[in-house]
Amino acid sequence: MYKYISEKNKNMLRQLKAKARIVVINGRYTVCRLDRGKEKALGVAICSLLDDFDPKIGINKAIGRAIKALKTKKSSEPVRQPSSPFVNTYPLSWTFRQAKVLANCPSPLKSVYVKDDDIIISCDVKRKIKL
Repeated sequence: MYKYISEKNKNMLRQLKAKARIVVINGRYTVCRLDRGKEKALGVAICSLLDDFDPKIGINKAIGRAIKALKTKKSSEPVRQPSSPFVNTYPLSWTFRQAKVLANCPSPLKSVYVKDDDIIISCDVKRKIKL
């Protein structure tokens, strides 16, 4: 997995002195967890059904989002969900399968920051992955 990390992201990881763990789930979701002491950050990339999975793109997007969370110390970038109380946020052109990919996303946010706690993501109802 680490062979796919761009030089820019490798340099940022060195600067931040963070350890990275990367997991690809079902060839659809790429999850990166960064550890720096008691600080943890999570980055999630979701591959569209309309695209072919490319590990280089997914890994670098996930790492970039985790780096963003670690640098800003904030969680951000919510994954679109149909459960919004105000509006159905899925584009009308999406198929049911495309919407299901987002509904099964392991995290409600693409960029997550946590201090003094573990990050647990759920891949589906039956199993959880502790990164």
